[in-house]
Amino acid sequence: MNRFLSFLGLVRRSGKIAIGAEKSAEAMKKHEACLLILSGELSGKSAENALFLAGRENVETVSVPFGFSEIGQAIGIKAGVLAVTDPNMARKLREIHSEMKAE
Repeated sequence: MNRFLSFLGLVRRSGKIAIGAEKSAEAMKKHEACLLILSGELSGKSAENALFLAGRENVETVSVPFGFSEIGQAIGIKAGVLAVTDPNMARKLREIHSEMKAE
């Protein structure tokens, strides 16, 4: 399994993640979200809504090339929008994401 997805599974097990568009939006509005993750399979309208709210709430966003099934396999729930609520875990995911893009 990919390092990003493996670490995402660890974040899920720690409980430091909001899963789904509604819960992610709630976490951003409460200023709990440190990083918003968008699936590559997310529809244009859903991505637009998530990006708008992330911009308004000043939450960094990363788009990943993984589909709902791959994310679901890593965290146990199929989802296209995720909000990480732990700053250290968010930092590590950003690092892994940067390494993935460089490859």
